[in-house]
Amino acid sequence: MKNLLILLLCLLCIPAYALKLEGEVEVKYTIEDAKREAFKMLPGKPDLSGISPVDPDFKLHQKMLRSGVKKTPEKSIAIYNDGSYTVSYFGQKYGYEYNKNGFLTAVFRIKKPVGTYLNKSIKYKYPSGEIELIQVSKSPRVSYAFYPDGKLWAHWDGEYCYDDKGNLREKRELVDD
Repeated sequence: MKNLLILLLCLLCIPAYALKLEGEVEVKYTIEDAKREAFKMLPGKPDLSGISPVDPDFKLHQKMLRSGVKKTPEKSIAIYNDGSYTVSYFGQKYGYEYNKNGFLTAVFRIKKPVGTYLNKSIKYKYPSGEIELIQVSKSPRVSYAFYPDGKLWAHWDGEYCYDDKGNLREKRELVDD
């Protein structure tokens, strides 16, 4: 018993050392991980009846896009190669997708504030409210989008979007943070 007590005292007196890791550590995140997150606790169909079918700031957004401004203190805008664009307002749970003429085509319900990761957004068709896509964003550059049946629609890596076979689907212009 006395020996055990001495051993415990010796162990407690030994200084503890830890090694601090510096730099970025990449955590492996697979399509299956993203799929599990995407289909976890999906909300019901939203009421889209009070949403304007046209972009109320269409002229301003077009001017911003032409001048290369894609971020303000209130919102960020992403433009796609077909001329469509999305507007996400910081601090709000909804974002909007418009065609090149400013007509609303989809509404996004965002789980966490824009810029927070790991994040999930659900794209609803406008005006029906049916789920079109479910997207899980691992970071500002990497995300996975799934059809409601669970099939992978695309994987975003930076400004490039790839389909389930690795073919380039589309390109977007990223907002610089």
